[in-house]
Amino acid sequence: MRRRVLCVALLITLLAVAGAVWGQTPASNWIFLVDSEHSGRVPGQMGLPLVLIWRYATEAPGPAISTPAVDDRRVYFVAPVPAPATATTAGAPVPGMPPTPGMPMPPMPGMPGMPGMPGAGVAAAPTKSMLYAVDRATGARLWKLDTDVLITSGLTVADGVVYFGADNGRLWAVDAATGNKKWRFEAKKAIRSAPLLHGNIVYFGSDDQRVYAFDLQANTLAWQFETGGPVQITPVLYRDTLFVPSQDGYLYALRSSDGTQIWRQAISSNLVYASPMIERDKVVVAAGPYVMALDARYGDRRWVFQAGDLVVGTPAAAGRTVFLGSRDGVVYAINDLTGRPIWRYPWNTAGPPICSSPILVGDLVIIRRGARSIVALGQNDGLLRWEYTLPKPPETAESAMYPTGGAPTMPGMPGMPGMPMPGAGGPGTATTTGFPRYENVVRSGIIAQGGNAFAVGDDGALYCFAAQAADRLKPEVKEVVLQVKVQEQPYAFGLRAVPAGSLTPIPDQEDLLQTPGAPPVYVCAALEDPGSGIDASTVRVLLDGQPVPPDQQFYEEDKALLWWIYEPQGVAATNLPSGVHKITFQAADWAKNVGESYVYFFIDNSLPAPKLPGQMEMPGMPGMPGMPGMPGMPPMPGMGPPGAPPMVM
Repeated sequence: MRRRVLCVALLITLLAVAGAVWGQTPASNWIFLVDSEHSGRVPGQMGLPLVLIWRYATEAPGPAISTPAVDDRRVYFVAPVPAPATATTAGAPVPGMPPTPGMPMPPMPGMPGMPGMPGAGVAAAPTKSMLYAVDRATGARLWKLDTDVLITSGLTVADGVVYFGADNGRLWAVDAATGNKKWRFEAKKAIRSAPLLHGNIVYFGSDDQRVYAFDLQANTLAWQFETGGPVQITPVLYRDTLFVPSQDGYLYALRSSDGTQIWRQAISSNLVYASPMIERDKVVVAAGPYVMALDARYGDRRWVFQAGDLVVGTPAAAGRTVFLGSRDGVVYAINDLTGRPIWRYPWNTAGPPICSSPILVGDLVIIRRGARSIVALGQNDGLLRWEYTLPKPPETAESAMYPTGGAPTMPGMPGMPGMPMPGAGGPGTATTTGFPRYENVVRSGIIAQGGNAFAVGDDGALYCFAAQAADRLKPEVKEVVLQVKVQEQPYAFGLRAVPAGSLTPIPDQEDLLQTPGAPPVYVCAALEDPGSGIDASTVRVLLDGQPVPPDQQFYEEDKALLWWIYEPQGVAATNLPSGVHKITFQAADWAKNVGESYVYFFIDNSLPAPKLPGQMEMPGMPGMPGMPGMPGMPPMPGMGPPGAPPMVM
């Protein structure tokens, strides 16, 4: 009797374990957007904070477009092919042409990092890509494959094979262990759609307006279906029906066995860059700024939600909540029954554009914001639980995220989407449709598995984070820039940061930058924490040991830039007092490590212009101001824009 009870208990346990993993992708496989229904739900939990445990740097930086993949041994990702070396590098100083002083104005509080206006130039995406495989545990490179073509497709891994599409219209199958090519399928135009593998069939779309089903077992095309526009996204499979939106403005429901059309439904916009996903008996699809839920059986519309700008990433769903990000810089949580918002992050401002898909791990929403920021939010309340700022990408990488057709809206004002009309043309648009190019809109997403998260930065590097790993690194100040304006002449200078605890003595007046103290005075510090990331709630600026007023301190989380803005108005617009001044920058990371650094400068209100250490004053040419720079975007410390003055350290 006892043996029978034990056997029954063991059987119940095995059935429970089997039920927990039923329908999940095996650890040796990776499907784009986690599963064939694109739920975005990663099995398991994710402890916080996430800590960077290794980084693999490639030979060339550039915009990260393709979302990586992972199995139980390797991580696979795409990075640009290094450009050929040239005699002159763009942006390098030209001998005999010293830079002229200038002072771009910093962003005002409440208006973080507003990008260029519509119609501004768009940075070109790389023209060729390299596929890498690195060891999951160590980050050591195992192999790389030069594809000699641009890859924007996400990656899929199954049974020891890596599948992806390419700009030349080829679907690739590569041996996951060696990187050797196994076979290729030729479409007529670019394949930007990540392959969806179900059973022996690979489903994908192409710019040639077709949806394809390729039979791996028979090694032949099973069927194809032609829509009225490019198909740049990955289809989603629900039971025996394949759902795929096209840039002709329709969502198609196709029988997965033979490609027969069941129904089609208009989806309010031709701007389709996000794959659909399944939430219970509904298909949730994003088109332009709209996210809508359609009945999976008949195509009837259940609800529509409008964001403030283009929705690029595929929504994810858990329980009765749909999560999505928009190019307006906001993460939204939507009630799946009504389509009404539950919460938004940030709750009262905008942010850097969100151009990738969220993932759901445990009770967290993890998503990439802009070119550098990764955030983890609570699913129930939208509160920030963790944030990490990737290293600064090339100057061109972030500008590529603002294609022609409208800049993100002002903070707190979702407003109109700002989408270009078909045929509008302009930089960053496809010549055949006039829509923004896929590679200028979509960005690589975050993936997670087994307690690790992976991201490809716009510096071309792959980053691996581990849950609750050891972190003993303190936040640091890497570069500091002081900006002043004297008699309408702008000046900017680099200052040397001294870490707390350093034995460096307080410098004398002769060793410091000397400048008049008339407002405006701006000081910008670039912070860095390579471990668990900087907790924005802990950053502080102190002047001569006293905290500056809250309206004088401004932190750009997505760039890790901390500003002190001294610009009083009216009767309060007094000069800073003469003498040596000390600015203290304080910040803690998510592992509670506290970092502190100082910079010193000397205020002399009798000076006609700033004076560098050891600089001789010349009548009529104080400080050799030169020509002023162009106001506008704030400079990155140590890398001023064209026309900025030399950074004197």
